[in-house]
Amino acid sequence: ASVLIIFVIVLVAAATATHFFERSDQPDLFGDLPSSLWWAVVTLTTTDTVASVTLDKSATVADTNGNLVTGDVGDVITYTFAVANTGTVTLAPVTITDARLGLTNYVCAATLAAGASASCTYDYTIVAGDLPGPIVNTATATGDAPGTIPDPTVTDTVSTPVAATPVASVGQIDRAFCHG
Repeated sequence: ASVLIIFVIVLVAAATATHFFERSDQPDLFGDLPSSLWWAVVTLTTTDTVASVTLDKSATVADTNGNLVTGDVGDVITYTFAVANTGTVTLAPVTITDARLGLTNYVCAATLAAGASASCTYDYTIVAGDLPGPIVNTATATGDAPGTIPDPTVTDTVSTPVAATPVASVGQIDRAFCHG
């Protein structure tokens, strides 16, 4: 009840102040107190319906072929797509499109409430044509907004170095430094 009383006080104060300061400049909107009160009600109770999404794409390379070289043919890059709904409406679904990975409308989140976030991953195996690198690619995230609200779309590009990088094992280090 106290919140309602405070809201009514703020509403009447906003209407009175607006009427006092704006009536001579905008008499059609604020010429009388009831018109100013209506403006205050509409202004203080209207929330914008906004659809907005962010995308943060990242990549990690693993020596999955076991040859102790990271970033050569046969190794896998794991791409992570972190999406966040920064709008005021639920997006369902949020999809990823990434031409290099062959993804078109890949569902990253079936439903993403306002303020929520999610992530999904996709693996890519390095081929000879990718070297010497870096592998640069762009992903697009699109959220399906309700009704006639425009669907938000955002892109992010990541550059993944894939130059062949040897991975030293403990045994190799031991042999290099202990056995002259």
